[in-house]
Amino acid sequence: MDLWRKRSDISDEYIKSANKVQSTYRISAESFDTSAIIEGETFAAIEEKLIECCLNEEIKDLSQIQEVVIKRKSLFWASKMAEYSLIWLIIGYCVNLRLHIKMALKDIKRQTLSLSDIVKYYIGANNSGWYLVDKFYRLMELKYADFDIGNTFDDKLERFIIKSREEYSKFLSIQVDYALSSMQSGKMLAIDTIMRQKNIFRNKVLPVLREKGKCAYFMVDSLRYEMGEELFHSVEECEKKEIFCALTNLPTTTPFGMLALSLSSDESIYIQTTGKKLGLKAGDIKVSNRNERIKYISHNSQFYTDTFKLEEVIKPRKAVREKVKKADLLIITSQEIDSLCESGQGLLARQVMNNIFLQMKRAIYHLAELGVESFVVTADHGFLLGSEMGKDSKVDVPKGKTFDLHKRVWIGIGGDNPQNTIRFKASDFGYKSDLDFVFPRTLAVFKTPGGDNEYFHGGISLQEMVVPVVDIKMKPSPKKKYPAKEEYYITLSKDTITNRIFTVTIMYKVEKLLIPEVLDNRKMVRVKIFENKEEIGRAETSEYGFEEATKEIVLEQNKKNVVTIILNDDIMEGSVTICLIDSITELELAKVDDIPLKITI
Repeated sequence: MDLWRKRSDISDEYIKSANKVQSTYRISAESFDTSAIIEGETFAAIEEKLIECCLNEEIKDLSQIQEVVIKRKSLFWASKMAEYSLIWLIIGYCVNLRLHIKMALKDIKRQTLSLSDIVKYYIGANNSGWYLVDKFYRLMELKYADFDIGNTFDDKLERFIIKSREEYSKFLSIQVDYALSSMQSGKMLAIDTIMRQKNIFRNKVLPVLREKGKCAYFMVDSLRYEMGEELFHSVEECEKKEIFCALTNLPTTTPFGMLALSLSSDESIYIQTTGKKLGLKAGDIKVSNRNERIKYISHNSQFYTDTFKLEEVIKPRKAVREKVKKADLLIITSQEIDSLCESGQGLLARQVMNNIFLQMKRAIYHLAELGVESFVVTADHGFLLGSEMGKDSKVDVPKGKTFDLHKRVWIGIGGDNPQNTIRFKASDFGYKSDLDFVFPRTLAVFKTPGGDNEYFHGGISLQEMVVPVVDIKMKPSPKKKYPAKEEYYITLSKDTITNRIFTVTIMYKVEKLLIPEVLDNRKMVRVKIFENKEEIGRAETSEYGFEEATKEIVLEQNKKNVVTIILNDDIMEGSVTICLIDSITELELAKVDDIPLKITI
């Protein structure tokens, strides 16, 4: 029977036969001891019993649920039925989220820490890293929002998600309050064991330029530390890579953060007020907007500088390639995450968050081919993200003179200190100004005009003020030419796609005469699905080697990999194309055209 399941050419017949026996003998109505069926593969009913058991938390120990998830994801029904695979994936993210919350709370309750030590715990210098809580929450919400499972588990899965959300929200409130308790006036300036945002350009970019190197400096508008970790681990074809954290300037808004990223010396920052508006100056130079900051960097670095939007260097055109070759310093800017999140487009913003890793990775590889050897990726600020945030904890705005107001920070002069807020002087953070900064405590937000949003920044939380600094060194090298042909395959189990969630099998083979020393035993690939040249779906998981950050898939030589694909909601019928793409070279490796599409489920 095991052989019957494993044979790809007859496994579909096994499913039909198993379902027939299951229906005849009413297996679904039977009761089973969980421990007795944890490795069972005979019937789909066993899969559903275990999913229900985990969602109802009949298994009380989260670690044991985690073991069930790991086991079931690799077995027959999850590999053949995409719906099961995706449910297990969501359950796994929920469980990982809650397990990491428990570990982090133990750290918090065990001892009183300085702000410096708190940041080190957050980035994983002393443990597994509190940032993983944020990572698993983001992935949980992304997967849950990304598709409609549409089966009997909907209500139970929703309750499981809600419980995870509530635990995350409570944990963040505790964590933010814990960090604030370590921050008294002037403490931020006294920390010398953690890199400050204002020193990134001076310490990481300028040394490369002074040694006659070319450097690409990615200034991303809104990138959390956990996302920097994802990018760091996704870049493999490099000579050397390191990741650090940096403490942002406060408040954690774009003008303050981007100015700090632009500083090449220890110049004083002045906050000026004109009417009811704020302006920023570095020394005598005005640097309040993007153009002024770029001009400031170019002037101060004294190296030939050019500026690009991220989309321009993902697959650079000839004119862009020529500009890249001439420049010593390339400033790459990206505003996709912040602009979409600020507009309240939550679902689209989450998808962009997940796509940003692949876009930056592709940009790095293409720029390396054009002679760029050094890359520094960082951000102006992080963010808080969550469906439960800010709804039940809105605080009054201070009654002083207001110059700037965001959900998570008030900048002005005088006035009261509303309940659940904390006040600092701008001078506490090194600014030349007599203004006050007032921040909400915990996850609270100010009562501001506009609708509710689940995305915030500007305030004091580890998620907002700890940003990644990813330092990558790459050596351009000619593409390898192998003395043999590699063959790639894409196969579908059915001739027609009838479900939004379906699987394809991918594989690559190499002639045995190929010299082992030059053989790549694994390939990093992407699966893309098109209708009339428009991308209409995405890979969501695979049997092995799926990179969640970039949607890339590790493909091992002569080993099949089953990939789960989800189509966009608005796609109902037509004819589609599925392509296999080399993640490094962007070459098309295999393609299946004219696949009939008629959604019935």
